[in-house]
Amino acid sequence: MNREIRRSTQPWRVCLALAALLLPLCATAQRTAKLSWQPVFAEEFSDDSYRERWLLDGTAELAIERDGETSALKIATRANASNKKDKASVLWCRQRFAGDVRICFRARAQSGNRSILFFNARPMPDSGHTTIFDWARPDALYARYAGDPVWAMYSVGILRDDENTCNLRYIGGTAAAALAAVSYRQFQEETVLFGYDSPFHGKPLTWFEFDLRVIGKQIVLFVDGAKVIDLLDPGNMGTPDYGWASLTGGGWLAIRNFRPNSVWVDHVRVYGRTDK
Repeated sequence: MNREIRRSTQPWRVCLALAALLLPLCATAQRTAKLSWQPVFAEEFSDDSYRERWLLDGTAELAIERDGETSALKIATRANASNKKDKASVLWCRQRFAGDVRICFRARAQSGNRSILFFNARPMPDSGHTTIFDWARPDALYARYAGDPVWAMYSVGILRDDENTCNLRYIGGTAAAALAAVSYRQFQEETVLFGYDSPFHGKPLTWFEFDLRVIGKQIVLFVDGAKVIDLLDPGNMGTPDYGWASLTGGGWLAIRNFRPNSVWVDHVRVYGRTDK
């Protein structure tokens, strides 16, 4: 009761407290409003020339499907006949995107898919590599990405119609050691940066519009115009033994699926900042 009386008799303290909370938010909103983006990459998958701009890891059949004046790339992931564990595919865009980046695309998937967007992928500074294509990957098993310290990337789950939540993770790099040191479940928990309520639940084969923005250490994801992720990654958000530095400055992007079914993607647009 005494605390309530003091608050009511000193309203200016409440105003100061609210101002302290709201001013940083207003500043962030103002910075976001001033952002200006310019297209640096576009892909419509209108003909087979896309193969010059994209590279496949793993086992999948790639085919262009047309619907009137629009076209999409169907990525039909298949199980590897010689390796039963290998039933995944990763389609990489060959172009590296530097600096702050905005990635927009449309996608849909069959029921039960396990789709992921990899972004800001890059070799670690001490790896001796300059691109992620310096070494060949014999398959698209998770360990090739999450368990390899030679490179690091962000990974966000998308399109999963049978899961209630999807997660954003940091994988590879200094966090790769966790995959060998702890159980797979523990590793998944250690590397989660953010979990969001799935807008895909119960909606297989539905087209969704994605708009991902990485601005410095800030990661923002919109799905069909609704913000589902807004996170500042200061680094070292996992267990201290498996901490990391935030992946600023851009990198490579890819679509991954680790179930033997199909994902469709089209109208890929990548933008760079022009207001810096």
